[in-house]
Amino acid sequence: DGLLVDSWECGIQSWTWKMEEEFKKRAGYELRPYLPALFGRVLESEAKTEKFLLDWRNVCSRLIEENYYAVIAATAKERSVRNVFRRCSRRRYSALLEIRG
Repeated sequence: DGLLVDSWECGIQSWTWKMEEEFKKRAGYELRPYLPALFGRVLESEAKTEKFLLDWRNVCSRLIEENYYAVIAATAKERSVRNVFRRCSRRRYSALLEIRG
């Protein structure tokens, strides 16, 4: 028996009701002053804006990893089910990623 998670059909997930709290915990600074950067504004300097955008992407990625992929993998492991994720990149390359406990 196995579980294949074929693709991510959730679009771009970039917010949770606890996003400000999660961002502060993970990036170490307040999110709210930097929100205009998500809409293309340069804040203080390009370097500082780019650092924020990198931190933003990292926080979003970690939240998806922890609250989606890790939950599926843990559930499969609890049930002794082989778990495989299919991932796709913008280059239309696809691969299977197997999570083993």
